Amino acid sequence: MSSIEFADKTERKRFILELPKNNKGHSKYSLEEQEAVFGPKRQVLIAGDVRLFNRSNIAEPYKNIQCDRALVAALWEEMGGKAVELLTGIFAFAVLELEFDRIYLARDRVGGRSIYYSTAGDIIRVSNDPAYISSRLSHKTIDPIALRDYLSCAFVPGYRTMIEEINELRPGSIMELPHGRSFHYWKIEEKLAAVEPSLAQSAAELRMLLEEVMSEYLPEGPVGSYL
Repeated sequence: MSSIEFADKTERKRFILELPKNNKGHSKYSLEEQEAVFGPKRQVLIAGDVRLFNRSNIAEPYKNIQCDRALVAALWEEMGGKAVELLTGIFAFAVLELEFDRIYLARDRVGGRSIYYSTAGDIIRVSNDPAYISSRLSHKTIDPIALRDYLSCAFVPGYRTMIEEINELRPGSIMELPHGRSFHYWKIEEKLAAVEPSLAQSAAELRMLLEEVMSEYLPEGPVGSYL
């Protein structure tokens, strides 16, 4: 048996999945504190942190689903990994496709939430807290490249962490486990205008973007503030 574990440090959640090596649809999973959520068709199971800012734009067919994670599970059952492209928000989660015994990790575009994984030994571990994974490893070594980067930049760029056996999923990425295949569902696009816009055009575009952001972040209905 190989085992996949998911833990959420913030809400004290833990998700544990055991997969047979033959990978023929005989998965066994156990949940602690029942923090994982099934999709409406019970084809997928999702665990992790999901906060969506565009629920009103994508939730029309799923009005009865109140939980953001459950909404993502429902979208995943319909669209697979392409569902992530519809999401605007901050998230880092794991999705188990029960029929195919596949687990996917996904992270938001700007890295508002982090998710780490380790494939050391016979167990694949996934968590938003690298210290949790490190505490479960029987053998771990300092990554010299990550140490060099930290001493030079005061942070570790890319997928590396200070522990060689632990990696970080990059923002805007999806990874399939246990195979380790990953791809970017979003990248920053450089758009250079041939003609520089006028001050009035730039002001109008800025106002439009600010109004869009405010409409996404503010709740529906009246909003009060302290004076």
